[in-house]
Order: sequence, then structure tokens, then C-alpha cells
Amino acid sequence: MLLDVQGKKACWRTLETLAHTDERLSTEHLDALAERAEKQLVLLEELRIAAVTQALCPQPSSTR
Repeated sequence: MLLDVQGKKACWRTLETLAHTDERLSTEHLDALAERAEKQLVLLEELRIAAVTQALCPQPSSTR
């Protein structure tokens, strides 16, 4: 999933570069898409760390 979002962000940045010479492309729209992909990358990293912590760090067992 991480690689998909990184690839998507790279695609938006590439198209943003091309937008300077192609009027069909909107730099503002592509910049917004790249920023959204960046936020998704941050969220994925937070979720990865939470999953690793839960899976690999022992939790104190509750006694009842």
C-alpha cells in the first residue's frame, strides 16, 4: 500500500511538471492531489508503527 501511494504521489508531481507546458493540466489540482498523497503517507506510517507496536511489544496481562 505504501508503494502505491508513493507511486501515485510521484505521478502527480510528474504531471505537475508537465502542466507548465500543457494547458489541459491544472497545477493547483495536481498539487492538491500530491499533498493528499503525502498526508496518506504520513497516516500509513502512523498505522505501521501502531501495528508493529501492538504485534511486537508485549502487553501486560490483566488478571481477573
